Amino acid sequence: MCSRSGSCWIATAFVGLVLASGVAASENLQAHTSYLIGVGEALAGSVLYAIVTLLAKGLGTLCPHLLTLVQCAVGMVCLSLIAPFVAPLTLAHIGPMQWFWLVGMGVLHTGLSYVLIYGALPKLTTPIIAVLLALIYPLTAIAVNAIVYGRELSLPQLAGMALIVVASLGVNLGWPLFSLLRHGDRTRRHAD
Repeated sequence: MCSRSGSCWIATAFVGLVLASGVAASENLQAHTSYLIGVGEALAGSVLYAIVTLLAKGLGTLCPHLLTLVQCAVGMVCLSLIAPFVAPLTLAHIGPMQWFWLVGMGVLHTGLSYVLIYGALPKLTTPIIAVLLALIYPLTAIAVNAIVYGRELSLPQLAGMALIVVASLGVNLGWPLFSLLRHGDRTRRHAD
């Protein structure tokens, strides 16, 4: 169960995520329908990811390898249902080396990371899962985008990233947000 402090830290990290994503600084979003579609798809993916995470946490006694195998098998079935519509357009352009990298990403970045995540989920509290999985992943993607592709980050994005890091520390280290705020009020009163 989430404490009041934990919930506030998660809300702080979410505000940081909004700032770090650059959505707040985007101008005239209505003119970019493909951008809005992408945001909608990302939100839908986040909701589905949250559902899978909650289900995995609830299945704490299930072997993480089996859970990963079931999830990947369901994904393969879903992809095979749409493959006849997509395959003629894409499969003809994929070379042997690209297949090697695709298999590597599937085995390492999906399979291995899911086994590690699903093995850790039963041992973590809900606030820690929320901050680590739902907020640190996007933070890492934004940082890698800036470092690898040389994309400059704006001041609001940097502030958002800082909020995510502070909120993550607050949740993981159990910082009591409300007592910190009350202590700051008392300190100011004594100084006056």
